[in-house]
Amino acid sequence: MKKSQSNKVGCKPKNELRKIVFGVLRANDRPGSFEELADRVAKILRTEDGGWKRRDPIMDAISSVPQDDPILNDEEEAILLEIYWDLFREKRITLGLDVNNFSIHSEAPKP
Repeated sequence: MKKSQSNKVGCKPKNELRKIVFGVLRANDRPGSFEELADRVAKILRTEDGGWKRRDPIMDAISSVPQDDPILNDEEEAILLEIYWDLFREKRITLGLDVNNFSIHSEAPKP
């Protein structure tokens, strides 16, 4: 998908999503799983949007009722997963029992 097309759906660029992820990871109550991280990032994105409605135009056309919980669209989730693995390779997070669980790496550089 071209960048101009992704902006029509409202997806933030990777560097902006990365800043949001760092903000979430700096919080006192850090997420311990990818799902928790995704939920918190989605909540921030939807709050910035002024609503919790899914940012997928097809889903918006099907249902005019806002979602109860904020969710990431497919493009946002793919970028978040890419950021997650970048953080692992940069030794900023350490994987737990499985790839869904993580903690901040003891030698993690400051974001």
